[in-house]
Amino acid sequence: MTPRVASSLAVCHGKLGTMLDGPGGVSRAVEAEALFRRAIAPLPDLPDASLNLGTALVRLLEHRYEAAVPLLRTTALIRSPEAPGLRGYLAQALQGRAREQEAKGQSAQADALRVEAGAPDGASPTGPSTSP
Repeated sequence: MTPRVASSLAVCHGKLGTMLDGPGGVSRAVEAEALFRRAIAPLPDLPDASLNLGTALVRLLEHRYEAAVPLLRTTALIRSPEAPGLRGYLAQALQGRAREQEAKGQSAQADALRVEAGAPDGASPTGPSTSP
């Protein structure tokens, strides 16, 4: 597959995933996840597909914070730091992961995630925002 074909295919899968990332419940979200993953496969540096997958994992797919955090971190730090809402979704995923770690008795890891999210120790998440 040529790079141009791979790029076009990735964009198409990303667009289809975005269309499914809306009304329709979890079954549509699962379809969107699969398409976002297909978009990322040939071009792992495609920021929109990584962002879309990361936000879908946080918002629609049972709050899968552990899977969402690396995607959103990479997108935020390297690929597309100015993407609208990205910082809010990353903070939400980090806070959610911190709650999971806290529930497992891993307070040090939870505190580190909260610090990265920009929240004081033990603070609750505020949800996504569009401000950086």
